[in-house]
Amino acid sequence: MSTEKALIKGSECPPLEKGTLRHYSMRFCPFAQRSRLVLAHKMIPHETVNINLSDRPEWFTSKSAQGKVPCLEIDGRTLIESLIISEYLDEAYEPKNVVFSNDPWKKAEQKILIEQYSGVREWVIRHPLASLIDIRPLLWSAERQGWTQGSGGEAGEVSSRI
Repeated sequence: MSTEKALIKGSECPPLEKGTLRHYSMRFCPFAQRSRLVLAHKMIPHETVNINLSDRPEWFTSKSAQGKVPCLEIDGRTLIESLIISEYLDEAYEPKNVVFSNDPWKKAEQKILIEQYSGVREWVIRHPLASLIDIRPLLWSAERQGWTQGSGGEAGEVSSRI
């Protein structure tokens, strides 16, 4: 189930079947897109419910106390924060299509890269001339250092988290 229409105040929370993974999102939120990328990369079955963040449904704060997306729900438990959700999905679901390296040192390096360039990405998103900025050299630099590779030589998701 994917509700492309965003739910607003007055909308009822759609029923969730036991064992179903639900991703609360907002189509244009870069943070929610991080977790969407991981869900797609790992081919994890899920449903998406889009939330209008300007006019949130009343029930949404029972899922995400701060009213933020992304929010992941399964069997009455929820997680928030895109990087936390991404890491959980990487560890909890099949080892194929890994996001982070299994090597602790490489994993730490990948997290450093994410931390260093997250601010750049957020600035690019908010800056009026963002379309003129090419961050590909940053990603290429990371790739040359092997930081965008998961274990087993499969492409990881670190560059998309930037």
